[in-house]
Amino acid sequence: MIILLKELRKIFDIRLVIGIIVFTVLFYNMFMEITRHPCGGQCTDSSYDIPFAAKLVDEFGPKIEFDEWYKLENKEKQIEEKIEKEIAGNEILNSNGITTLKELYEKENELYEKGSLNENEKLLEKKIDEFTLYNEKTGKMFFELQHLENIKEFRGIIYGVSKKDVAKLDNRDAKRMTKQYVSLLPEGVLYIFNEDMKYMSALIIIISFVLICAYQIRERLSGVMPLYVSTKVGRKIFSVQLFASIIAVLIVSALQLGIYTLMYYPKGLAIFWSCENWSCARNSFLFDGISFGTYMFIFQMAVLMFCVFGAIFVYCIARLAENYIWGIIFSIICGTGMFFTVKNLTYEMFDYELNTGMSVYIKPIMIVIICVAMCLIAKIRINRDKARDIYQM
Repeated sequence: MIILLKELRKIFDIRLVIGIIVFTVLFYNMFMEITRHPCGGQCTDSSYDIPFAAKLVDEFGPKIEFDEWYKLENKEKQIEEKIEKEIAGNEILNSNGITTLKELYEKENELYEKGSLNENEKLLEKKIDEFTLYNEKTGKMFFELQHLENIKEFRGIIYGVSKKDVAKLDNRDAKRMTKQYVSLLPEGVLYIFNEDMKYMSALIIIISFVLICAYQIRERLSGVMPLYVSTKVGRKIFSVQLFASIIAVLIVSALQLGIYTLMYYPKGLAIFWSCENWSCARNSFLFDGISFGTYMFIFQMAVLMFCVFGAIFVYCIARLAENYIWGIIFSIICGTGMFFTVKNLTYEMFDYELNTGMSVYIKPIMIVIICVAMCLIAKIRINRDKARDIYQM
């Protein structure tokens, strides 16, 4: 245990740790969707959609049963009344005969269908766009109204389909479409998480190569390898180094995933953990009956498992590097291969739509197979180290 702890201290060189912290901050700001929330997401660049969905969950709970549908309709009426008050106070809209929300929609459609507009009509079209999209106060209301419309629009299509209609569909999992309620988890949150897990894998892989390659190259350059391989006791250090590398990646993975998860609290996304793992616009996930929080945990454990067992591969590659130049070359080539592998395996791995024509379990099974293969490689590596001599450094 003492030797293992000493090897871990070698891996976590303070200079590398500081560099990794700085790199992680930069990486998050460049690639992670969580840092862009509430702007960004899926269908729009609105900063209102997901926060409004969070308000609905806070007010109504994680789902709305059909016998509680009036709650959404009342919410919609409240927003419409607020918009009409703003319309009544807008002189430009009033001067063009727009005094109600219905008249605003009618005029907007009229201008859109007309196509060729005169100067006054172009000006009116611009003012309507400003009122519905770019005005901070009214634009927020219209995006909230749109979110409620989306929930209602997919009733009878994604959920709430009658059993009679479902029986006509050639759908292997059509029964989920008969649900008599809707999960209030917004599609944008699913998008944020799935995108981030793809880049989280890349981040952990990069850090793994930096730590383990630097660790092994320092060992080689220090000239201690001949001492290790010259005795039976000394050769045992190689298995300790392998386990230390695995533990180091486990620590890094757990910290990265833990920090990412904790970010859901200040971002206001933790409220969605209690929602079922599907949205009004999409219900194609294998685990649609579990909570989104549980789905996050399962997904993150798959990423962690791949990265931890991938540490065996990283260690074996690092042992080949004779200096820092070769370490960088091996890291770029092998790290890129690992990234594209984990990207393809983990990106929405439990999604029926992306697994059309194959079992939805194929990606999780492949991750398990890779982990078993890494264990075999570790066994071969350890046995080889036990049998090596001073001429096989």
